[in-house]
Amino acid sequence: MSGHSEDNKLGATDIPNEVLGPERTLLQMFKFYVEPEIERRRSGRLLTEPFILARAQVLFFEGRSPEVRLNDEVKIALLVRAPRAVQKGEAVSLSEIEHIEGSELDLADSDAGHFTAVLLNNNWLMFFDFRRNKRKASALVKRAEEFCAMAEHALSERFAGPWVDNLYSACELLAKARLITSSAESSDVKSHGRIHSEINRWGLLGNVDRKFVETLNKLSNLPTSARYKGDDISQHVSPEMVATARAEISELKIRLKRFSPDEV
Repeated sequence: MSGHSEDNKLGATDIPNEVLGPERTLLQMFKFYVEPEIERRRSGRLLTEPFILARAQVLFFEGRSPEVRLNDEVKIALLVRAPRAVQKGEAVSLSEIEHIEGSELDLADSDAGHFTAVLLNNNWLMFFDFRRNKRKASALVKRAEEFCAMAEHALSERFAGPWVDNLYSACELLAKARLITSSAESSDVKSHGRIHSEINRWGLLGNVDRKFVETLNKLSNLPTSARYKGDDISQHVSPEMVATARAEISELKIRLKRFSPDEV
């Protein structure tokens, strides 16, 4: 497809029913977001004519309208394969790239979902990841890991109440981390009930390990009096529950590795 906005008329008319797959996705994103932004800038005389579109990006931040970037405004990191050895810091043109193996937003934009299109050799390449709040979620995972470590210590000392409290806090933070990246919940959600109901719904949909959801449910259903009045809850204490929380931490850390506070 040509990148010239006057030639290809992306989004100018209804998309024919026979246009399917990636091409339809591209046309829809251009129709709903990119073309209106081009027309807005053109009407305000904010574009240098003739305007040739080579890159476009739509960022979906929580709590605000989508942001559309054009050409040099587009910021994205690409993992590419080049036909020659490339020194660190050396510039590589798009025409030299043989294959793009992956993509990721810059850290400054990492709490946004995105759709990015790049024109390469007269073809549009698309990259998208609609997960939001990835850095915020990574910070929650780091805190959850700390609570989990305290739960492990309490378990070693046979402190049942502190074990429950710390492991419960860890699991709830992990549930929130998963939900806010999927847009199932906003990042400022504070209601325990909302987090629990949504992570249970997410579990029913197969989007999170059911064993993890069951662990959170078991911990939340323990009577408060059992934690603070010294009632015997030793029968509820299980190393396997800690292992389940650890497994969820490991999975989320892999998914959010680039945005971990330890990696920035």
